[in-house]
Amino acid sequence: MWIGLVILIVILGGLAFLLRQGAQERKVTNRELSAIVSLSEQAAQILALQLLSEKGMFICIPATTVPPLEGLPESVKKLFQSFEEVRRGEFWLAHAALKESVRLPGYRKIGEDFEFEEIVVHSNDSRVYSSYSDVPEDKHLENWPSVWHRIVAASERNVIPDTGNSAQNSATKKLSNQAL
Repeated sequence: MWIGLVILIVILGGLAFLLRQGAQERKVTNRELSAIVSLSEQAAQILALQLLSEKGMFICIPATTVPPLEGLPESVKKLFQSFEEVRRGEFWLAHAALKESVRLPGYRKIGEDFEFEEIVVHSNDSRVYSSYSDVPEDKHLENWPSVWHRIVAASERNVIPDTGNSAQNSATKKLSNQAL
């Protein structure tokens, strides 16, 4: 009986530890996402272009032809004038994705992330939106200030400068400061 009680206490203690870790990770993630969103468009563009050129971070196919881009945000036009496709895991932005959104009339699909997320834009709006198949179309859409911000988020790169001397955070801080 005592052994069973000890095992139960250990299991509950482990569960409490995991829940506390999850809450801490959620705080860090929210802080990181807020840091990305707070970047100016210029800072986000500089950082995104650096990440796109970083070996192994994204798979980028240069544009050989450019499809009609009217009605797209300037940041998306700039991206698609340089790249036919940008991919990292399931994150995908591509000329081939350009079409009217099936889920959201008036929005244009520019890519995907995971099997249930459409990355879309609205005419003459600089923001990039995420539309999830399990969320009704009349609900508020998650959005990013520009496609550059969305690329930085997809990189999973920490943009919050820490007090350490890591080259990654130093470069990110330097880029952010230059662009601000």
